[in-house]
Amino acid sequence: MSTGYATSTGDPAGDTRGSVPVVDAGGDVVRASVELEATLDAARAARVFLKTTLAAWELDGVTDVTTLLGNELVTNAVVHARTALRLAVSYRRSELTVEVWDHSAAAPVLGPAHLLEATRGRGLVLVESLADRWGVRSGDGQKIVWFALRVS
Repeated sequence: MSTGYATSTGDPAGDTRGSVPVVDAGGDVVRASVELEATLDAARAARVFLKTTLAAWELDGVTDVTTLLGNELVTNAVVHARTALRLAVSYRRSELTVEVWDHSAAAPVLGPAHLLEATRGRGLVLVESLADRWGVRSGDGQKIVWFALRVS
């Protein structure tokens, strides 16, 4: 079974047309990813990529929350890691997983819950509140911050 990604270099202006999801040979998992630079346009490009990908996979029921949380993780990577990053999304059976890879080993910090009312510093609080699962993996000078949502 192939588990490769349909990868695009992604245009920071939001052109992710080259990121059409590819279904693996077994039809069990679909995956897509896009490479983004740490620019002010990265979050917008991430939102376009996620909306386009989820529409192609006919997962409209999770588009809003996935786009919100993906936007937060990409924004965190741009603001804190300040490195190129990769946004990856995969869907298997009844779970959608979104990962943001960056080239910083610094662990993200979950702020207090009252930050939901703030205009900054609430990204991981939203992820903690809305995702079914989330976490961080790190090693070799990079980290992956991810979340998963159940899809019915």
